Amino acid sequence: MLALSKVEKFRIKYTKKLYRMIQVDTSQQITTIRLAHGKVNALDIELLQALEGKLEYLASSQDTRALIITGKGKTFSAGVDLSRILCEDTSYVEKFLQLLCSIFTKLFLFPKPTVAAINGHAIAGGCVLALTCDYRLMANNEAKIGMPGISVGLPFPAVVIEILRFTLPLDKVRQLIYTGAVWSAAEAQRHSLIDEAVPAEKLLELAQQLATKLVGLPSEAFILTKQSLRRPVAARLQDPSSEEIQLWTSELTRARIATYLENKAKK
Repeated sequence: MLALSKVEKFRIKYTKKLYRMIQVDTSQQITTIRLAHGKVNALDIELLQALEGKLEYLASSQDTRALIITGKGKTFSAGVDLSRILCEDTSYVEKFLQLLCSIFTKLFLFPKPTVAAINGHAIAGGCVLALTCDYRLMANNEAKIGMPGISVGLPFPAVVIEILRFTLPLDKVRQLIYTGAVWSAAEAQRHSLIDEAVPAEKLLELAQQLATKLVGLPSEAFILTKQSLRRPVAARLQDPSSEEIQLWTSELTRARIATYLENKAKK
């Protein structure tokens, strides 16, 4: 009963707000997608749907030869909107999880160069979003990046595990997942989670320069090489399993999320 009362408490408090979710700009055949969804660019169905439609368009657009992903404000993305997971019904959570895995797959296999310009905190799903990119620059400010997911009680879908295994040595994957490690830009660079920690004021300029360099490569050769590098992983990417969906939608998980959010609000 206590767990259910917490769920109801957050359901009553949580009121959905509408925001302009993504901002898109194309210059010199480089398209920048800026997440602009609420205060922390939390991932929900609406944001993922907006991303999905734009990625499908840009993948075949001749006007775009490279993609930069960044965030608005002080956060790249704080990951899954846990309040929304708590407040919505099972059908929402199942649809969200399937869409989340689809977005990660689309970005990981995007047929053009991709650069993550990590302007601020990139937590859990926000971290994975950055890891799907070919190259990752992170502002060397107060931002943190990491995967504190298991502590909330949510399992990592197979897609996430495969992307982590592609990016990091196995011992670092274990450290990141089991300990819920959250690192600064300098620490993340040492652990190979990002490629470069750069001054915050130069982040987008350097991301643009890097994307321009990648655009200058023969596109057919780049795409074929990228496909070859990622093909073994692509074969293992799959939709969420029934066990994952069941755990994401269980009352026990909802109670743990409620407790996590309640404790977070007290800090």
